[in-house]
Amino acid sequence: ELDKQLDQYIGLGLNSSTNNPEVTNFGALSLYQSLPGLYKSGDMNKVLDTLTSHHDVPEDLVIDFLDFITDEAKTSLTNADRKDYLKKIMELELSHRVLAGEMTRLNMQQGLLLVELMCSILEDAVLQPSIENRLLSWLDLILSSNYVHTVLAKDDRTEAVLDTAYEKVLKLEEQLESASNLVCVLEALPALNFTQDNEKNLPYSIQIKQL
Repeated sequence: ELDKQLDQYIGLGLNSSTNNPEVTNFGALSLYQSLPGLYKSGDMNKVLDTLTSHHDVPEDLVIDFLDFITDEAKTSLTNADRKDYLKKIMELELSHRVLAGEMTRLNMQQGLLLVELMCSILEDAVLQPSIENRLLSWLDLILSSNYVHTVLAKDDRTEAVLDTAYEKVLKLEEQLESASNLVCVLEALPALNFTQDNEKNLPYSIQIKQL
């Protein structure tokens, strides 16, 4: 029984076509066996479902996925499709330290596309704070991994993408500052009401009413 569990963890003897989720999702290392066949089939939804159904997804496999969907020569995906995939990837708990090393495998054009997609996601709707934080952290990782190329680039697309990212981050900072100021005002209101109530109960206020 112990040998069987070990084999399941390392992915030995697993069939990627099995319908038993307890087996296919038993160990993260089984992904290394099942994903290549799914990539060959071209079913990216199934690839993504397989990735996100595991509890411990290796960061290099996540970057493999992003490398594939952002390679415009390999796929004919629309940006709407890429955004949907990216939103689901943002739900994964990943190590940013490991991601920083893996991110260097993406070229500058792929990085720019990811930045565009992330800015679009941030603009679409109100996100959960955890997802928004991950998106911003990913933006930082992507821009840092391509820092030299980004600084030296003079083409219009790079400048436009960077301007969009800068404006979005600046807008978020302004919203955060406004929210912080509002919190300070709301926290001060109870103290203000308490002071006014005390003044109404002072003796001189009663004497004024009698006059």
